[in-house]
Amino acid sequence: TGAVTRAMRMPALRVFEAAPDPKIVVSYGACGCTGGIFYDNYCVWGGTDKILPVDVYIPGCPPSPAQTIYGFAMALGLLDQKLHAETTVEAAGEQADILHPGVPYKLRVAIEREARAMSGYRYGRDLANEFMDTLEGAPKGDIRGAMALLIDKQDDPRRVEVYSALQDLVLAGGR
Repeated sequence: TGAVTRAMRMPALRVFEAAPDPKIVVSYGACGCTGGIFYDNYCVWGGTDKILPVDVYIPGCPPSPAQTIYGFAMALGLLDQKLHAETTVEAAGEQADILHPGVPYKLRVAIEREARAMSGYRYGRDLANEFMDTLEGAPKGDIRGAMALLIDKQDDPRRVEVYSALQDLVLAGGR
């Protein structure tokens, strides 16, 4: 709460660093979010986000009880996500495996872009991966047969449309 002043900047940073992980930072009120009416004062740094990574903003001067409850409910939801998050640290010299190494890079990129443009980021990636799995597993010279099997086993017309467009893209040479 309140604007971040020059005098409180370092104590706030020390408190943040001393708190155990996972941390949730809530910026409360107009002054906490932006510096409020004091934003251009000589000793005010601004809102909380000028020095700390803020997770939840609760604006208002003062925030209403409903805004406060909603903001803290959001913070509890984020805390639950952070508690169950998994952090992976790669070892020295470790490299990630390339998905679909049998598909040329430019074609792989074109397939992913087309699938994501047609179906959205997450679902398009899944469709592109399934399509490229089929493409890699196709016998040499029988790409049309493998694609026809993939398309024929679909009962969702949207998937058929995406796979047909991806097949056309592959047969056209990846643009």
